[in-house]
Amino acid sequence: MTGSHSSEEVRRDIVTTLESLHVRTKIPMQQLLAWASIHKSRFDRWRQQQRCASSDPVPRLQPSAILPEERDAIIEYRTALQHEGRSVSYRIQTYEMLDNDIVACSASTVYRVLKEAGHISDTMMQPTKKGTGFQQPQSVHTHWHTDISYLWEFGYRTYLVAVIDGFSRAVLHHQVMKSMTTGDVELVLQVAREKYPQARPRVITDNGGQFSSSQFKGFLADCGFTHTKSSVSYPNRMGKWSGSFVRRRRNFVSVQSLTSTTSSHTSPTSSRSTTRYGITLRWATSLLTTCLTAELN
Repeated sequence: MTGSHSSEEVRRDIVTTLESLHVRTKIPMQQLLAWASIHKSRFDRWRQQQRCASSDPVPRLQPSAILPEERDAIIEYRTALQHEGRSVSYRIQTYEMLDNDIVACSASTVYRVLKEAGHISDTMMQPTKKGTGFQQPQSVHTHWHTDISYLWEFGYRTYLVAVIDGFSRAVLHHQVMKSMTTGDVELVLQVAREKYPQARPRVITDNGGQFSSSQFKGFLADCGFTHTKSSVSYPNRMGKWSGSFVRRRRNFVSVQSLTSTTSSHTSPTSSRSTTRYGITLRWATSLLTTCLTAELN
């Protein structure tokens, strides 16, 4: 039987027959195996498999498997929370049980145990709002959109940081910067905040590094603002930015023809920063503000 595959029934019959012949005829098992063309290692493996199949299987517990008493403790703790009127997530329950020295397991294990016990169902999960559309603001100073735009009109790379209102599409404040760090964005937002001190808007930005840093998050927390990050080129957000600010800025710069006639080598926010033709960048910025205000009004 060398080189051939045998089914489980055939292997069981072969093992039983050869063992029976060995007991009745006293012929050595090695000789019987040689006549049947079966290698001894194969026969021993068949016989071991048959013995394991006939015996009761012993359940194997993984080293990280949860014990039955731990499972009961998780469910009892969840029931106690419900009696107290507390509605906590499974992650918070995991940390509380760990702090109280009740059960030490992962959050995924707690979630699986609670789901199997019926304490967590699909209907209890909050439906996602992704793909349902953007909820437009119903009043001013509810949403503030801020972003950074490149300016090549001054002969070298500068950056225009602006804040627009999501309801009125008005430009609350803007400033031309030579860099686009988190501090520059915070400066523009701080000026807009000082103009409207009663506003507590939701600041909507993209996922840029300036808006994802811990420094920017701390600044918004100190101001009492909330923060929402949208995907890059998200149409419901970028439509306001492009339609209300960037397109008007480009039209204004195109009319003034500043692209080919300006060149600056100092900070555009400095009072001494002048162009090659004697036009100060501060004057250009003020002229840009005047044009934007006129178009918005």
